[in-house]
Amino acid sequence: MSWVNRKHNCELWPMSEGVQPEATTSWMPLDNLYSSLLGIVGAFLICLYLYRLGQGVEIDWPATFESLGAFATTVGVAIGGWWALLTLRRQRVRESRLDIQQDCQVWSPAEGRLVLRFGVTIQNIGLIELTPTLASSRVQIPPSAGLDPDRQPVDYWTTVREVVHQTRSDEVVLEPGESETYWHDVELPSGAKWAQVHSDITCQGRDIKYWDETRLISVADVRAAGSGSAPKV
Repeated sequence: MSWVNRKHNCELWPMSEGVQPEATTSWMPLDNLYSSLLGIVGAFLICLYLYRLGQGVEIDWPATFESLGAFATTVGVAIGGWWALLTLRRQRVRESRLDIQQDCQVWSPAEGRLVLRFGVTIQNIGLIELTPTLASSRVQIPPSAGLDPDRQPVDYWTTVREVVHQTRSDEVVLEPGESETYWHDVELPSGAKWAQVHSDITCQGRDIKYWDETRLISVADVRAAGSGSAPKV
């Protein structure tokens, strides 16, 4: 599963104005590194030759080249490892990254009826463009048969309603820092005390990746927090 920043709070919070793309770093090309290394070795040989010449000492060239070869091998291995680390870091920075936020409110259009209004915000927090290809959410309540600790709740809780967020028909494309929010109303069974919202988001970036988010909701607490206010839009 890809990295995702999760926030668990059913209260309303101000939406951020967008995440600014991180600054990229310019990497020194590998051929420039080798050129620099050859320049250092060449300068060392010239300095060594001039020093020995000034001292009147004969240079043992085979031993000198053997030492230089060992030095060059050590430096080459160090540079190769450093370059591999930078390459891995560059690839990681270019990975698709998505943040999913959920906001909930329970309201009553009539006596004895409960409606869950929930919003799902998807935000591109990476450095590359993302295209949501499939996005949906399920509103679920606890199963009448009891809980199963060996399974994930989303796999066996009773689904009240599944809604599809209109990302394809709206042709949504998220640039770095951009976000989209989708609001839905789902009527809950009378007397429901707990519910959960599970959102699945599939995006196309450099490749296809999947994110999900699940939120547990106390219907009474969320309803009390939003009492006296109109449903959010």
